Amino acid sequence: MFSEDIFNEVKNKVLNKIALSGQYDTEIFGMQFFRESKPDKINRCFHSPFIILMLNGEKHSIFGSEEFIYGAGKYVVASVDYPVSSYVTNISEESPYLSILLPVNNNIILDIISKNEEVTDKCFCGISVADVDDNILKAFLRLIDLLDTPDDIDIIAPMIVKEIHYRILKGPIGNSLKAISIYGSKSGKIMQTIQYLKANYTESIKIDQLASMVNMAPSTFNRYFRTVTTLSPLQYQKQLRLYEAQRLMLMEDFNATTACFEVGYNSLHQFNREYKKLFGEPPYKNIKKIIFDA
Repeated sequence: MFSEDIFNEVKNKVLNKIALSGQYDTEIFGMQFFRESKPDKINRCFHSPFIILMLNGEKHSIFGSEEFIYGAGKYVVASVDYPVSSYVTNISEESPYLSILLPVNNNIILDIISKNEEVTDKCFCGISVADVDDNILKAFLRLIDLLDTPDDIDIIAPMIVKEIHYRILKGPIGNSLKAISIYGSKSGKIMQTIQYLKANYTESIKIDQLASMVNMAPSTFNRYFRTVTTLSPLQYQKQLRLYEAQRLMLMEDFNATTACFEVGYNSLHQFNREYKKLFGEPPYKNIKKIIFDA
């Protein structure tokens, strides 16, 4: 359980920082604030590992093939890179969706668990949800307050960010975050292959090859990969390609044909079909809609 007074103080401070709907960057290590007043607006992205503190509203997120639903008073940890489709409910102009995102820092995790922390070798799903507590809330509160004294950020913020990681590692979902960070653990081996896929997403892959890289039997590797990511390796690579193609069309002004071959597809027809299946629209229409909505 947590103190309603502390929780509301965090919530009100964020509300005072962001008056309109949107995503807001801060000066603190990738920390972002989110505010949204329109329910059912679907957002799709490929997320790096993150910590999200939920302050208002209810979020529905599809990570890979699994749906997670979480509301105010929860925190969410994604310990691996994930394709995410999400929308928020139970919100309005008067009571908007509100959350804080903080990137997961693996160096901090390794530093903490190197100090005689017990680590299990169990394979965990890369997404976990838990109830927030006062210690985590107070740390976020101090982090938000630092935005009012920017000269203090470089010195004090790293200590608070480390404390947040520490509190989460000591909490109910800490083992999953520990396991994914340890080189050689079951979850850690899956993280190795994820990093490989991110760096080589344009190449054809074979399950036997990936399994051999981490000294696993193909059947075991495939099972653990699904446990961590909720997807098969081939499904994961496909979504890497499609999200990168979307980024190229949005940010680099690629057309669909150029983006298709740039990310490793050999067939424009297959690319268009799989793009529409993931994003709900063919590439040109999807990109035009995103630009117009922005």
